[in-house]
Amino acid sequence: MINIYTVAKKRVDALLDNEIRKLIDNIHDVYTDPAEKRKIRIDLDFSPTADRKEVLVEVKVKSQLAKAVDVETRFRIEEDSRNGGFVLDEIKEEQGKLDFED
Repeated sequence: MINIYTVAKKRVDALLDNEIRKLIDNIHDVYTDPAEKRKIRIDLDFSPTADRKEVLVEVKVKSQLAKAVDVETRFRIEEDSRNGGFVLDEIKEEQGKLDFED
């Protein structure tokens, strides 16, 4: 009996390595939820010929990664006195800042 994985091993390994790299990058991405599960799926699709003497085997390797979390920021809209237009100025919030006076 022929082992399909052995026949297509190099190509499957390359596809799997590529998806594993994507998965690791996604895990290290600070803009994704670290607790969200990720998946790598290997599908084998078999398409026999009409005379049933041959079969085409298609190997698909796909990853399901965590989606990026939403990011919010706030801007102040200010009038630009130079040209009469408007300018967006990001409002930086400094959280946890304590001010101590001696």
